[in-house]
Amino acid sequence: MAFLSKMHAIGVSGSVARNRVSALAFHFKLRGWPDSTKHFLVGDEQIKHGDNRRPISFDLLVSLVKASESVCDSKYEAALISAAFGLAFFGAMRVSEIVPTALNKPGGLRREDILICEDGIRIRICKSKTDQEGRGTWFPIFAINKDICPLVLIKEYMRVRKDGSQLFIHENGLPLVSGQFLAILRRILSRVGMPAAEFGTHSFRIGAATEASRAGLLESEIQRVGRWRSRCFTRYIRPDLLL
Repeated sequence: MAFLSKMHAIGVSGSVARNRVSALAFHFKLRGWPDSTKHFLVGDEQIKHGDNRRPISFDLLVSLVKASESVCDSKYEAALISAAFGLAFFGAMRVSEIVPTALNKPGGLRREDILICEDGIRIRICKSKTDQEGRGTWFPIFAINKDICPLVLIKEYMRVRKDGSQLFIHENGLPLVSGQFLAILRRILSRVGMPAAEFGTHSFRIGAATEASRAGLLESEIQRVGRWRSRCFTRYIRPDLLL
């Protein structure tokens, strides 16, 4: 923690600080020493001096979905963005797993990557940050009996969805891309009175980890929710940054 504080004091960026801590972790493992970088206090210190994106809580997600019709150009676009937000939160998904980064680039979910079932939906991620070889993985998102439900959001969108290979498609037939996802998110955040600049697309994934922890899930269960392969998810548990 003193090492992290010193780096912060001399202006070292959060990403460089995390890389240096990762190098220490590798050295500890190589020596067979206990890895103190995994201590939750060290994770908290990295958050303070690095990534300070706020989590999107369940209650804030409800507000975003309700406000979408007043911000989006049509009911179709509101259904589109609400379904995308729902997958990002309930599936603890990265935006790159949901939509492509640009119109001319591959990526994101395709129509065949989602199955709608009675108890929820099944999602296939063909390639992700932790699956660069593209072996793919299926995971469930279950229906819930609350103010908003991921199954209901997806069904409402699929009822009006335009034809196309990408799952999330605008009313004009073009796919939703990550830059648009972020721009619309921040417009809706501003509409509901939130400091939009303090949130990002990863705020859904951070919010999923934070809410899972607040609900009392075990670490192994939280890790499974977000498909994390290590305890790095602890950096995303940020109840102190909830609004």
